[in-house]
Amino acid sequence: MSGSNGQGVYKPWLPFTTLLRKEVLRFWRVASQTLLTPIITASLYLFVFGATLGERISVLEGFNYAQFVIPGLILMGVINNSFANCSSSLFMSRYLGGIVDLLVTPVSPPQFILAYTLAAMLRGTLVGLVIWMISTLFADLPWTSPLLAILMALLASVLFAQFGLIAAIFAKNFDTLSMYTNFLLLPLIYLGGVFYPISILPAPWNSL
Repeated sequence: MSGSNGQGVYKPWLPFTTLLRKEVLRFWRVASQTLLTPIITASLYLFVFGATLGERISVLEGFNYAQFVIPGLILMGVINNSFANCSSSLFMSRYLGGIVDLLVTPVSPPQFILAYTLAAMLRGTLVGLVIWMISTLFADLPWTSPLLAILMALLASVLFAQFGLIAAIFAKNFDTLSMYTNFLLLPLIYLGGVFYPISILPAPWNSL
């Protein structure tokens, strides 16, 4: 329905874009926590493993340790922040009761998921991009398939954003939500070959 001068036209994507803008502004307002903190943490990793150990350890022939560890640190930033953005935002909406306002808005379930996912991907990729820029101070990465690397980072961001939504839905309290990070994400990251090749893990962890 529309008026004589075009006013009152229904815009089906307006609720979606409004929710997406809200989610982006949510983490942008506290950028010192959502963006700066993980970047500082990754920079400390880079300093320790890049400047201190990078020239002394070799895990793969033809690559120094800094070149090996940097891609893992970038992906770790993408994964952690994609998960954290969705899980914390949706859980706080449930905890504070704001989820009721979202449920009565004309946002379809796919739009709802897409808005949260895109905001999480933006935060995750921003952190990953800055970590990569900082890593250039420590080592040069031999990019053989940059498009595949970007695709892998985006797919990981999407996957863990969905996991963040699921965790926020089933979490009963803040302790339950933190358990997903402490007992699932961290073991996956540290056993996933970020700091060493998984081939050197003893059985059965290397197969797992």
